[in-house]
Amino acid sequence: MIKFVKNLSKKLNKTLMEDAPEDFIDAFLSSSSFPMRAVSALCFVAVSLALIFSAVFIDRGYRSVFLFPKATAVTGETGDFSRPVTEIRYLKCPEDPSERLSCYTSEILLGSTDYSALPLFTGECRLNECFVRNNQAFVDISPVSPAETLTTSFFLNQCELFKKNVCINFKNIDTIYLYFDGIEVYSEKR
Repeated sequence: MIKFVKNLSKKLNKTLMEDAPEDFIDAFLSSSSFPMRAVSALCFVAVSLALIFSAVFIDRGYRSVFLFPKATAVTGETGDFSRPVTEIRYLKCPEDPSERLSCYTSEILLGSTDYSALPLFTGECRLNECFVRNNQAFVDISPVSPAETLTTSFFLNQCELFKKNVCINFKNIDTIYLYFDGIEVYSEKR
């Protein structure tokens, strides 16, 4: 962009100096439209630079990968859990691993934005507590209807997909403990 503006100004300067009569330059600079052109050019350059700097230096947060089961997983095809729907989101979370995991888990419990994907756990769930200690993640979720969530035939697949989500996004976590209302329902080492 800067190179383009320099080349353009050189060519305009060369063109104005070579081809223009001597009176033309004075007339151009003293014309009533010159200030308007200069202000327009200055505004254009300022807006362009602002857009470039905001695109380069903006903090979009942590890049997070989300995996959700396909909607066809309900029909009974267990292979659909091995080929989940993938989403990329940028989360503004603190540096602390516990708070980052809490932010990530809350976001995954909200569900997918893709119509071809299901929520990770059946029924509405909310995060009770979540923390990381000694490279182990402890996640306590409170489902609205625990009986429906725990008795689904795909519950183990859903837990495995949750583990896969956490392992992709948190390389330092090697063991996951999943609790529903304080009762351990799943634990798995990476």
